[in-house]
Amino acid sequence: MKRSFAVKISPLFIIPCALLWFFCGWIWAGAYIFAIALHEFSHVYIARILGLDTARVCFNIYGCKAEMEGLDLCEISTELPVALAGPLFNLMAAFICVLLSQVFYFWYYPLMGFAIGNLMLGCFNLLPALPLDGGRALRSIVCAVLPRAKGTKICVNISMLIGALFISAFAYYAYYGQYKVFLGIIGFFIIIGAASEMRKIGKYRLGVMSNRDKLSGSPKRVRRYAISCEDDLRTAVSLFRDDCFNVVDVVTEDGTIQKTMTEIELMKELIK
Repeated sequence: MKRSFAVKISPLFIIPCALLWFFCGWIWAGAYIFAIALHEFSHVYIARILGLDTARVCFNIYGCKAEMEGLDLCEISTELPVALAGPLFNLMAAFICVLLSQVFYFWYYPLMGFAIGNLMLGCFNLLPALPLDGGRALRSIVCAVLPRAKGTKICVNISMLIGALFISAFAYYAYYGQYKVFLGIIGFFIIIGAASEMRKIGKYRLGVMSNRDKLSGSPKRVRRYAISCEDDLRTAVSLFRDDCFNVVDVVTEDGTIQKTMTEIELMKELIK
C-alpha cells in the first residue's frame, strides 16, 4: 500500500513567483508554477507506479523538489523512467498548449506562455548533467554496465565539464560587456550538485530488489543501503529506525562489500 506524502510550501516560494509577476507579468508567473508543479508531480506519479514511496514535495525559493525514498538505490528499470518523467511530461504539456492555442485564439498568449515555460524547463532538465534529470538518466544507463561508484564518478566528471562550459560562456559574454548572469548561475548550480553526488560515491550501492513473501506470495521490497566502514553503529540504527531500509551493506571505498547486516544481526552487535 502506498503511503501518502506531504506537500510543503515555503513562504520563500513567493519570491520567484512575485519577481516573475512584476517583471514579466502573470502569464509567466503562472507558467512557472504550472511547469514546476507538473514536472515534480510527474516524477511522483511514475515513482509510485514503480513502487517507490515519496516522503514529501517541497516548493521553495529554488523551485520544487520531490523527495523519494530509495531513488538513488533503485534499478535502472526504475530510476530511468522516474528521471525522464518530469522533462517528458513538460514537453508533452508544451505540445498540447501549442495545439490548444490554435483552437482557442482568445487564450493564445497565455497558452503560448505556458508552452514556452514547459519547453524551457523540459529541455533544461534533459541536460546530461547531475543533479538534473538528464544526468540521472545518464547515470542509470552507465551504471547498468559499470559499478555504481565508477559510473557515478564518470557522470560527475561530465557534469563538472558542462558546468565549467556554462561558467566559461558567462565569462566570455562578460568580457564583451554582456552580463548573462543566468549562465553563471546554471554553471555553479551544476557544479555544486555534481559535487554533492561525488560525496555519495562509496556510500551507495545498487541494492533494491524484489522477492516473494513465503507466506503470502506477494511481492516484498528489500531496501538496502551501503555505509562506509568508518561509520558507527548509530548510523545503521538510524536507517532501521526510520523504516527506510531493512538491509545495510558495509562497503569499502572502492565499493567492495565487507559485511551485510539485517535487523537481527544489528541487534546482536548492539548486545555485544
